Amino acid sequence: MRYLALLACAFLVACGGSGGGGVETSPPLGPPPSGVVYVQAVPPGTFPDARLGEYREIGPDGYVRVRDDLLGNHMLATRTIAHELGHALGFDHRPGTGCIMDQDAYQTPNVIPCPAEASLAVNYPGVTLAVYVGLTPDLLTRTNSAVSVWNQAAGRTILAVQ
Repeated sequence: MRYLALLACAFLVACGGSGGGGVETSPPLGPPPSGVVYVQAVPPGTFPDARLGEYREIGPDGYVRVRDDLLGNHMLATRTIAHELGHALGFDHRPGTGCIMDQDAYQTPNVIPCPAEASLAVNYPGVTLAVYVGLTPDLLTRTNSAVSVWNQAAGRTILAVQ
């Protein structure tokens, strides 16, 4: 239980969120020029702060990186990956909404897009992003779940796990 509380506290600064209404650093937004996103699990301590995941573009490709210690918690891992894939789709933070793209909404016990996010997914104008997943145990399962969230909201395939 204490472990989950620590993870929950860490999510307050996930993805550049301030956790206290302070100045927020905007993450890079996709889609990546290549249309390819790699999802990777990284060890705790990889990020310079307590964030749980990040999206960044390196060259023409997008990279979603999540801490590997999240993968044992299906909901938190899926929500974190869905949030970062949202950035790969070009979606920005939606503070205070309790939605997937609200970087402070780790406590929400589901990964269901709110109507505003569903609208973003339906109106996503880009190409279908090819998502490649690392070999870390449970990463593929969590990524498939996160991809399904956005594809169901869009009513079509906007992310395809390869």
